[in-house]
Order: sequence, then C-alpha cells, then structure tokens
Amino acid sequence: MLLYLCALARNPDSAWLRHWSPRLGAASLSMFALHVPLYNLFMTVKQLVRGAPGQCLNQWSDCVATAAANV
Repeated sequence: MLLYLCALARNPDSAWLRHWSPRLGAASLSMFALHVPLYNLFMTVKQLVRGAPGQCLNQWSDCVATAAANV
C-alpha cells in the first residue's frame, strides 16, 4: 500500500526537493546496508562499557565475561 501511495505522488514544486530527493534515494541503500554492522558494533561497545570498563585495561577476558553476563 505504501509503495502504491508513493507511486501516485506527483512531482514536487520545490527545486530544492527535486535536487535532493534523488541523492537521498541513492544514499538510502548504503544507509540500510551499513546500519546493521554499525548497530552490532554499538551494542558490543555498550555491553563492554556497562560490564566493567576498568577490567578492560588489565584483564581483557574478565572484561568480556562481565559484559556477557550483563546481557
């Protein structure tokens, strides 16, 4: 239904919007492809920070174990 409604949309009157719409559309695939790896990286760092960040400097294995326990 959303695709059908988008197909019925008329061309915008704004020159600014006509200029940026194709660029944003072309960039959307790249943003979609990158959001999963970036989200996974963010969640990993978040777990490490929430676990025991002080241990990460001295004992990496304890830091990872504490982060895994806080999931």
